[in-house]
Amino acid sequence: NPVGTILNNFADIYFDLNAPVRTNTTYHEIEINFYILTVIPLKEAPQLKVNAFPNPFTYATTIQVEGETYHNLTLMVYDIMGRQVAVLSENNTNQIELPRNNLETGVYVFKLLGNGQAISAGKIVAQ
Repeated sequence: NPVGTILNNFADIYFDLNAPVRTNTTYHEIEINFYILTVIPLKEAPQLKVNAFPNPFTYATTIQVEGETYHNLTLMVYDIMGRQVAVLSENNTNQIELPRNNLETGVYVFKLLGNGQAISAGKIVAQ
C-alpha cells in the first residue's frame, strides 16, 4: 500500500452464543516513519560456552564462561521492559555471581561482555 493509505479496522467479539458485539472502527495510516533495528551479532566463538546456574534462581545465580579467558567480565541485566537493573564487573575470573537483592520475581535478559566486547546474551528467571 502506498504512503497515505488509510486502513480501517474493527473486530467482532463473541460472548457465548450471543450475537457478536462490534468494536468501534479505528484506522491506521501508512507512513514511512518507522524504526530500523540493527542487530549486532555477537563475537563468533564456537568453543565458547556460557552457563547460568541455578536458573531459575532464588537467592543468586552464577554466569560462567568456558572455553576462553577474559581479563574483565561485565554482566548487564535488563528487566522485561528493557530497563537496566544491574551491572556487575569482575576481573581475572571466568564467572560472575548475580545476587537476587531487589530483583522482583520474573524473567530478565542479560548481556555478557568479555574485555568490553559482547560475547553472550541470555535469559535468567528469578523465582
